[in-house]
Amino acid sequence: MNPLLPSDEKKYIPLSLMSFQTLLVGIFHPNGDVLESNAGFRTLQSDDHSKEGWNCSECFVNPTLAQLKTTATPATDQAPIYQGVLTLCFPGHQYQSVEAMVFLQDGLFFLVAEYNVEELGQLNTQVTALNDELTRMQRELVRSNHKLEEQRELYRMASITDVLTGLYNRRHFIESLTEEMERCDRFNKALSLILCDIDHFKRVNDTYGHDQGDAVLCAFSALIKKELRSYDVAARFGGEEFVILLPESDLDQAAVIAERLRDIVATHKDDALATSVTASFGVAQYIKDETEDELIKRADLALYQAKTNGRNRISTSTD
Repeated sequence: MNPLLPSDEKKYIPLSLMSFQTLLVGIFHPNGDVLESNAGFRTLQSDDHSKEGWNCSECFVNPTLAQLKTTATPATDQAPIYQGVLTLCFPGHQYQSVEAMVFLQDGLFFLVAEYNVEELGQLNTQVTALNDELTRMQRELVRSNHKLEEQRELYRMASITDVLTGLYNRRHFIESLTEEMERCDRFNKALSLILCDIDHFKRVNDTYGHDQGDAVLCAFSALIKKELRSYDVAARFGGEEFVILLPESDLDQAAVIAERLRDIVATHKDDALATSVTASFGVAQYIKDETEDELIKRADLALYQAKTNGRNRISTSTD
């Protein structure tokens, strides 16, 4: 006789099995109606199915209830009609595979299945550890991305910056000049250019040495940068020559800026400029459709005129 059944005609699950959590015991009709179930079986049920009388036919995934019915011939010698892995999916739960035996007696199915609690605990521990590791890796990825962005910005700045003075380099200036000239052509805006040169800079190097000469270049660059607007572009053009791009500034406005810079340099006193350094400035305004080289050449001619006229002065291009 099946150990789940008493000798009388009443079908029920022994009280000793009703409270088991790791053992699933259920009695159901071939149509799927659940007649009795123990605590372990009910842990897989949703709240709506916490009592007897519900239908579990859709919960059998592999094998299905239909497949069990196919093999539903009376068992001999109390042998199960099915024994092996049974995959269930109760409403509101994930798929659950259990080691199960299914018996058939008096036209009813008797399901006995067992959890491996230790294995489930290990799996939960592994899942928790994997989630923790994933969180750690995500944090590390965010930090790495931030560092990568910082490195990219450092590389970008290094590629467009003069190493000694910290101003933009000549290549970046030419790119900025091209962009601003195109913008001027589209929107009919003013654009001016200042070329400046430290007067008698060779004399500074010959008299005080190249270290002092570098200090003068750095101090001169800092003075220029401090006086300009955020969207102006100041660059070291080569040696002791510097260039300043002034968007939305006409020739008169650019001349005022050049004169202010000339006066600041000539009157500034600090350790680096203790040699009474002065500078000359050439100013030119962009003319529509002229090339970059043509604009720079006009500013350079104006600078040459300033130096010819005695240095420490500005000169504007007369086209």
